[in-house]
Amino acid sequence: MSLRSRFVWLVFALALPISNLLHLLIEWVESGVPPVTPPERQGFGSRLLQRGLALESEAI
Repeated sequence: MSLRSRFVWLVFALALPISNLLHLLIEWVESGVPPVTPPERQGFGSRLLQRGLALESEAI
């Protein structure tokens, strides 16, 4: 497979919906890359994101 047939398309956008809260929208599309396998263990970054997102979801 040539490198030209592989790509990652990443789009960021900021949205201000009716609630007047600023939202970050992320769209990630991959093509021509090998399938992702679940990690064997959870690292510091994963735990940090999960805790931060849990706190944010309780605040809303």
